[in-house]
Amino acid sequence: MKKEYGNGIKEEREYDGGRRLKKQIFGKAGQILQELENGWNGMGMKIFERRMPEGLSDNYRYDSAYRLIEAKLGMTDPSNPGSFKERKEYILDFLDNIRKILEEGGKVEEIRTEVNSMNQYTRFGEISLRYDMRGNLIEKGGLTLKIVFTVSI
Repeated sequence: MKKEYGNGIKEEREYDGGRRLKKQIFGKAGQILQELENGWNGMGMKIFERRMPEGLSDNYRYDSAYRLIEAKLGMTDPSNPGSFKERKEYILDFLDNIRKILEEGGKVEEIRTEVNSMNQYTRFGEISLRYDMRGNLIEKGGLTLKIVFTVSI
């Protein structure tokens, strides 16, 4: 599929047999400005995104329930697992709640979460969350949320 925008940028898209975006190229006056390439597993989950001309890739890993459990971002060499700029690991519980996020880049950071009996986050990292009796979020990080309804007749 090809498309040209009013500013002269041309976009070309290529899809795989599952109708997933495989390649996307942006160019102007015969010069490629950006090229993106995506890879997918058999279940339709994105396993990589490669960006040219930067030559950087993001790689994604999933568990047996097809939940994202790891993202390696800004990889300079996809064949070298340690060549990433940033890595995120997601620890999930059996209800798919994020229980912990481990971030590795310039420093290693751990974000912990807590959920209540209604399966609502009550803490996400340093942010506390509170809900009313109907399950509506009413406080986030010390800020009270207020919903205002207006009716026009």
